[in-house]
Amino acid sequence: MAAMPAVFGTGDRADLIAKLTEAVAKTITYLGSKNFLHGDEVRFNDFILFELTETINAAREDDGFMTANPTVAAHHARMLALPAFGAYWNSDKALKAPFFPPSMAKIQM
Repeated sequence: MAAMPAVFGTGDRADLIAKLTEAVAKTITYLGSKNFLHGDEVRFNDFILFELTETINAAREDDGFMTANPTVAAHHARMLALPAFGAYWNSDKALKAPFFPPSMAKIQM
């Protein structure tokens, strides 16, 4: 939520990236070397981390976030390796953009 003023107010992409990266920092630390946030079983929070990773990558317009955070990159890959989720994500049914309502947001990705 801390990043929303950048999206809907200032349109400052650098601020958006900084706020999102800051917001996910403790989660990355908590993930550590675990397969998923709560060990070996995927939970709802893992999908939120996946979505945040996608949002940060889209805001940055590169994969530098995952390069700088190899544990997040590994988590992202494990999420995509889940048969049902990977099949959905790689299908034309997955809504990957826009991240924010185009008629309201000052930043589009």
